Amino acid sequence: MTNHTNVAIGRAAMAGAAPGIPDLIDASLGSVAPNTVRRIYEQIWGDVYQDTTLGLRDRTLISIAAATAIGGAEINLTLQTHIALHAEIGRAHV
Repeated sequence: MTNHTNVAIGRAAMAGAAPGIPDLIDASLGSVAPNTVRRIYEQIWGDVYQDTTLGLRDRTLISIAAATAIGGAEINLTLQTHIALHAEIGRAHV
């Protein structure tokens, strides 16, 4: 079941962390994989990223480390790097 509140919260959170990226996601995946778009906003950004256990800085650095270790996740790595730089995490930390 879709939680429309979490979708809206998640999209707004992603837009705050990575301006313009939600529009790109909507344009590239919206008609092809609408459930994937919904999950990105609802579950990842509307749920996981709203958990205050870790801040955006730590969560982003962990995501960069995981994407680097896994390999083959260049798109996610690019997104997380964009978020990190927008959040004023220094290049040396990234």
